[in-house]
Amino acid sequence: MIYCQMIEYHLEQEIMRYLQGLGGNILVCPGPSTAVRRSVCDVVRFSDDTIVEDADFTVNVLQKSMKVVQNPQAKVYTNAPETLGAWYKQRTRWWFGYLQVWKIHRRWSVGNTWMIYNYLSYIISVCSIIMILLIPYFMLQYNDVTDLALHGLVYLIIPVLLYILLTGWLFGHDKKLLLMLIPYVIIYSTFRVFVLSYVYICYLTGMGLKIKFGSRTINAK
Repeated sequence: MIYCQMIEYHLEQEIMRYLQGLGGNILVCPGPSTAVRRSVCDVVRFSDDTIVEDADFTVNVLQKSMKVVQNPQAKVYTNAPETLGAWYKQRTRWWFGYLQVWKIHRRWSVGNTWMIYNYLSYIISVCSIIMILLIPYFMLQYNDVTDLALHGLVYLIIPVLLYILLTGWLFGHDKKLLLMLIPYVIIYSTFRVFVLSYVYICYLTGMGLKIKFGSRTINAK
């Protein structure tokens, strides 16, 4: 679990935020690893409108036409969840919270490329789950199921190998991370898609989620 998150942090936290920072447009500034000028805090206040106050604060800063950048040389340490249950609690809070931020700041969000990119990940996840669930149905439409399954396996392996080839050079310094790329792509990423889809459906249907954050239990809508 830890190694998969290390890969995820390298790809999505470090690189993605670096790209966002090139335009001063980072969407989330995690509280423990963020330095904020006092003058900014005089203009923008933290609020409890969402369950991800750091993301909400960052978007409020961006709406004030202030720049949010990343220092690539800075070293930041964090404690990642070590169990599946802890990971699930963290990610449901993050991902549902980002949807709350989208809803509150919708007018601004639809004009921000990175916010649209982030929102599309929810839609793509749901579409992916639908396609996975339809696989048995489509397989039954063919006479030679074995041949179809073999072709499907090949089409699955090729993109996985391409992904590993394109990202593997980033982890050449750590053989453990390099070896973990395969389970990261096949298992960890698939599980992420299921959880992300579940969160999005709870958001769309208005069911909301019961989020446990520290000693608090929050009924997020």
